[in-house]
Amino acid sequence: MSIFSFFGRGIGGAAAAALVATAVAWVIGFGPTGITAGSLATSIMATYGGAVPSGSFCAIMQSIGTGALLRAKSIIIFLIGAAAAGAASAI
Repeated sequence: MSIFSFFGRGIGGAAAAALVATAVAWVIGFGPTGITAGSLATSIMATYGGAVPSGSFCAIMQSIGTGALLRAKSIIIFLIGAAAAGAASAI
């Protein structure tokens, strides 16, 4: 198996992970315009008592829900990481 097939698998896996994570966020109510009323996301947010700290699960999911993983900068970071992982697994 060539090193290029390892890169391809890593890049494909990174792209799939970004799409799946975004889809999951949307399904549970973390949408592109905010949290959907009456969704699981509202219940999650309610556990924070109105003060959602930076870096919390709720904040991260909201960021993912806005499509942050699908933006160009994030995709470039994923591709670099995937290429590095592919190269490391080829050694």
